[in-house]
Amino acid sequence: MTAAHTTPQLSAKQNRFKGSLAGTLVRTLLVFTFIPLALMAGAAYLRTRALLQEQAANQSQNLLVTQLNTIDHEIEFKESRLSRLMDSGDFKILMELALHANPQSDEFRDIRNAVLKEFELLNAQESAPAFDHYLLLDKTGAIKISSNQSWEGKAVDAALINETLVENHSIAMNGLSPILRDEFILVTAIQYETRRGSTLGSIIGITEKDRLKDLFQPLHGLAPATSIYLHQIRSHKTRSTPHSLISSKTKSNSLKL
Repeated sequence: MTAAHTTPQLSAKQNRFKGSLAGTLVRTLLVFTFIPLALMAGAAYLRTRALLQEQAANQSQNLLVTQLNTIDHEIEFKESRLSRLMDSGDFKILMELALHANPQSDEFRDIRNAVLKEFELLNAQESAPAFDHYLLLDKTGAIKISSNQSWEGKAVDAALINETLVENHSIAMNGLSPILRDEFILVTAIQYETRRGSTLGSIIGITEKDRLKDLFQPLHGLAPATSIYLHQIRSHKTRSTPHSLISSKTKSNSLKL
């Protein structure tokens, strides 16, 4: 007769010991393996995210500075064209004659036509006009000659322009009272001085907002960083009365018009 074999049954105490040992091993594995790995993975993620954000910010900043430098060069080019006109001996003679002639005389009409011809030639030198309007002012700000004849005889704030031109030749303004109101424009001005250093007047080139849109178009692709930047410029570097202005020359990270 064959003896029956039976599987020994573990006692309840042995089962509890076995479960306790397994739990201890799991907890130990969690403490020394999974938790450190999770912490390392979290730290790596945060570090990678910070590096990517920094890289993106640096790229945006570099692009912004590049575009601002491009705008600066365009503005300087406008200034140089107006300066070359002022350096012309013939134009200086015309300007001095215009400042002293009687606006009602036939002589003044001939002088005016000659000055406007010089302005037209300046605009014709490049594929796109340098300016939308030209003004010839005396030292009080009175408009002696303008490409828009209806502006002649009016006066702008000469002190505002002269004070700004101490450091810059171009200013962005929210209008130029009384001839332009509530319109974002770029005003480029060169003063006329005699050999003795006396300022007799100035010539001004005005770039209107439609042409300025083309100038600032490259910045639109850098939004929202550019939008924030330009908002800060308009919020902190402009005057609300009588006209808003921004000083010029883009250097490093700042825009000066």
